[in-house]
Amino acid sequence: MRTLIPLSIAVLAFSALPGCSDRSGGVDASSGSSGSTGPGQDVSGTDPAGEDGGTSGTTAPPSPTDGVKNGTETDVDCGGDAAPKCEPGKKCEVDSDCTVACNHAKKCVDAPSCKPHLGGDTCGKGEVGQGGAEHESCCRSLPVKGFVDPTHPGKQVYLDKYEITVGRVRAFLAAMSAQYNGMPNVRAYITQNPPANWDPSWNMFLPSDVDGETITVDKKLLGDPRGTWPDAPPVPPADEP
Repeated sequence: MRTLIPLSIAVLAFSALPGCSDRSGGVDASSGSSGSTGPGQDVSGTDPAGEDGGTSGTTAPPSPTDGVKNGTETDVDCGGDAAPKCEPGKKCEVDSDCTVACNHAKKCVDAPSCKPHLGGDTCGKGEVGQGGAEHESCCRSLPVKGFVDPTHPGKQVYLDKYEITVGRVRAFLAAMSAQYNGMPNVRAYITQNPPANWDPSWNMFLPSDVDGETITVDKKLLGDPRGTWPDAPPVPPADEP
């Protein structure tokens, strides 16, 4: 039997990639109040107090441990040229400010596919533009309380809150096309970047261009014990399309 494997099989590879998890809780730390020097306030770095307690007028260099957003930091003590990369939910300007990626709203996300707006941060209650809508990252994942993986003792298990959105699949394929001369060559990408527990024999089912290709699939792989190879019993005409 000749079977056309559609481009949508890319979702299989996509779902095998490292999962998404908003483990920072999506907290935006830039919430300082006017007139204070608490966390979240963008300050100039001036140190008004000298060693004798008076005003020295010296300027302390920005530090990624001073509890304020300064220097080239994009959020408190993270992002920019000198500070550690920001966790999901923190402010950013470019991908390099984040542990993974910076989305359309200049917030760090933990999966590149959640960088776009539609399908990236529009999951939750209500539709886009609808009154009362409550949306969050479509890459949000939650800890599975009380579950213990016997093969990984002590490891916290997370489960994606939302199924993979069409917007995320589009972003994934767009990234593939940009990397492989305009073609969404998912097969090449997965071959070069195999996810954990990925079976290389699955690569043949992944698309290498826009249309996919025609391949022969053994019926046994689809649950039919008769198979499709030359030594398999003939398929009754009634079962043919």
